[in-house]
Amino acid sequence: MAFKTKLQVVTKIQRDLDLEEEEFIQTDEMTELINDAITIIEAHMITLGQRDRYFYKRTTLSLVTGTSDYALPTDLYEDKVKEIVYSNGATIYRVHLLDHDTAEEEIERLNRFSTTEYYKYRIRSDSSSAKYLQIIPASRETVAGAIIIGYFRDLARVSADADLVEVPDIALLYLYQYIRVKVYEKESHANYQTAVAELDKVEELMISTLQGQVADSDNTRIELDKSAYGEHT
Repeated sequence: MAFKTKLQVVTKIQRDLDLEEEEFIQTDEMTELINDAITIIEAHMITLGQRDRYFYKRTTLSLVTGTSDYALPTDLYEDKVKEIVYSNGATIYRVHLLDHDTAEEEIERLNRFSTTEYYKYRIRSDSSSAKYLQIIPASRETVAGAIIIGYFRDLARVSADADLVEVPDIALLYLYQYIRVKVYEKESHANYQTAVAELDKVEELMISTLQGQVADSDNTRIELDKSAYGEHT
């Protein structure tokens, strides 16, 4: 699957809708429409169980003695951490999410008295722009790459011409039709209703195609361990 750049997408849309010489749809507006379509596509993909196929990512962070708060990945989707693992030499274990009902008590106990217990974690949101992965107790050591984080990333939004529109091919067809509808709506175009009907068909095709990419066992699988997800709103 070869992703298109934002410029390639915009060029196709302008050509298909005869907008090359017009300024009716400004560049910023076109970018916003592309990103709106990506948001809808992303929601469909998640609903259809495509997280592991398209969204799963792995990164590491280094522990620093005495440090508890670490920066979260910038592309983390809605604070959805799937798994955190501590790995240092022969010592490997899952870092579990703190029990929210007793979190503060446990944090105080572990920070004050723990010298050998396994680390735990929680995601803390001090503000909309200040979110942290909190390791408890505060790190007892300085170790490069000791924490492995498996998480779900978001689909990148586009800004620059070279940015990739990283959606599956079938979803790209939906994106094109979505923007066509929005342009026709703004123009009060005679073909607006026809374009809306076509968008519904393309959306249905996209959903059925993406659904078909999920194995039957995945469609019916029950996730037994919900504690692996750090979901905070």
